[in-house]
Amino acid sequence: MRSQRKVWRDISTAKKLGQAPLAAPSVFNFYTPDFAPQGEISDIGLTAPEFKLTTSNYLLQIQNLIWQMSGATGGGRKKLWAYDASDFLKAQKTSTDLVALVDERFFGQTMSDALRQRLIKLLDNSLNRKPALSRVRGTLYVALTSPEFFAEEAIV
Repeated sequence: MRSQRKVWRDISTAKKLGQAPLAAPSVFNFYTPDFAPQGEISDIGLTAPEFKLTTSNYLLQIQNLIWQMSGATGGGRKKLWAYDASDFLKAQKTSTDLVALVDERFFGQTMSDALRQRLIKLLDNSLNRKPALSRVRGTLYVALTSPEFFAEEAIV
């Protein structure tokens, strides 16, 4: 993504994501170090500071933002952010090439076989006859909203 303007001026970031650059309320960033969400985590005496921002509202806002950004290729209406979709548009001619590119760019070539097959099936069936940018956008959206993309796991 690149800014379409000379300076950062996206005032909606805090509203949509619960955080924004240079807006942390304390030295602990956006999380209080002792936060534990209700339920299993707090019941066993653990903490999970990152869940302070993980609400159903913010999860929905993040998914909506990913959908908006997946279509932000710089064409048409003036946008705050855009990305160069040319590599994705070239790769979308074959399902396996597009999925391989998404795996490389967003998953560091660690995408599971299950997600890879899900994306290929999506491209070959539901998105088969869609325009090129719709194929790219749909694939990016499903990949970037998958639990696999959101979950932090150690790569061994």
